[in-house]
Amino acid sequence: MEQLNVTVYKTETQIIITGIPQEDDESHNCDAMGCRQEHVLYRFKIVEDENKKQVERAADTARRRTQGAKDGWDIRRGKQKGGAS
Repeated sequence: MEQLNVTVYKTETQIIITGIPQEDDESHNCDAMGCRQEHVLYRFKIVEDENKKQVERAADTARRRTQGAKDGWDIRRGKQKGGAS
């Protein structure tokens, strides 16, 4: 197994692996890969699953509604305590 000296970067939209291309790698093109100070060996786009996004949005909506209901009850209790005094 060959050991490589690489660095991995993760952004919101990509995983980028940088390092030194092998000498016999004629397919490496710095312009096409977007190399700057380091050689970009691989660039992978992160694709979000649409179903995962929908589930996360639904869960967030449910959390907000639950919190809104709790806040409403707290307001009602506060008014009842204030009005009964």
